[in-house]
Amino acid sequence: MNSKRIHWLSVGQLAVSTLAALFFLSAAGLLTLWGMLGLVAQKGTVGDALPMFLMASASKVSGLLMLPSAYYALWRIFDRPAWDTQAVMRRLRLQWWLLALPVVVILGNFLSQHPRIAWFGLPILHPFAIGIPTVWLLFIAIRGLPLGSSQRMWSVFGNGLTLGPLLIFILESLVGFSFLIVLIVYLFTQPGLSDKIMQLSPLLEQANAPEKLLEELKPILLQPGVMFGVFLFMAVAVPLIEELLKPIGVWLLFGRKLTPAAGFAAGALSGAGYALIESLALSSNGAEWSSLVLARTGTSAVHILTAGLTGWALSIAWQKRRIFQLLLAYLCAVLIHGLWNGLTLMYSFNLLAALPGSSWIGQLVRAVGMSAPLALVILALGCVLTMAVANRSLRKLAAGKKIASASFESPKEPQETML
Repeated sequence: MNSKRIHWLSVGQLAVSTLAALFFLSAAGLLTLWGMLGLVAQKGTVGDALPMFLMASASKVSGLLMLPSAYYALWRIFDRPAWDTQAVMRRLRLQWWLLALPVVVILGNFLSQHPRIAWFGLPILHPFAIGIPTVWLLFIAIRGLPLGSSQRMWSVFGNGLTLGPLLIFILESLVGFSFLIVLIVYLFTQPGLSDKIMQLSPLLEQANAPEKLLEELKPILLQPGVMFGVFLFMAVAVPLIEELLKPIGVWLLFGRKLTPAAGFAAGALSGAGYALIESLALSSNGAEWSSLVLARTGTSAVHILTAGLTGWALSIAWQKRRIFQLLLAYLCAVLIHGLWNGLTLMYSFNLLAALPGSSWIGQLVRAVGMSAPLALVILALGCVLTMAVANRSLRKLAAGKKIASASFESPKEPQETML
């Protein structure tokens, strides 16, 4: 009696994708219910419920994006032919959807200024405002590169959307807690600051006075030791963690014969999944929605490029044992990410230092932070340009190898699907 061999990797993919989809869709339902209860009870203004609806929209989209991964895994387990979604995506011409982005952002900005209707309309536009530039950036990175089967493509993307953020959150929470302990010890060793902190406890309980709390916290936040600790965590520790785990979709392909082009494409897919869920979550703020959405475009470019770079280096390290090259690529990705986070911090510190009564350290931060927005724009454009150049070089390399080995390939051998 012959029995088909169970494809356990697909079983694992099905389990992870299904659980992730159920989690996200359940969270979307709970967040929507929470927002509706807030509207019905009329607690605060109508706009107070808007972030709940935006988070619900982000969670629902994330859950729906996990369903293709579950579908392909299930069909693989039963050894049944599945749709080629890559062919469908080519017909959709997703790269041209970027032309609709200005309309989406302008309409979303209008809705964000009118909370009474924003709770209904803005959550519909939110996924498009984040998804359109993310898909466009991903297209620049992977156009014409080998992606493997549709099952692999959705698995790599889904792992970047779920497993990567989960592992990163756990590790960053542990490291962040350690930094917080050291920071608290530092503050209580500074003369006069311990009494100042104790005096702030009543303000910490007043959620309706953020401006006053910020003004009172400013002397503490602008302490050199505090600023250095925050900078060390955000611009060094966070990039080290995220650039290690963000290409989780590539790490799980260990043992596969990935070409450099396929490694870069897989890394970009995993990075796009991470960028999408991070941007959807962190821009779920109705008051500053349009500016947050536009700013997240640059962050997505950084995530896709750095993950693609690490994926490219991983494929070379696995095939040719070039560990030093992998280390250099990883450090380069950390440097790009750290520079982005550092410039963002300088801009944030600049806003804080601009408040009345800033000390000399605040003035120094302001001088550096004033150029941060321009530097961030230049860095984002540089990431996009680097992705385009890398894509072109890898396509030429892949095409040259294909021509060189054409006479040795079987005419019936299936080729990896291109996008």
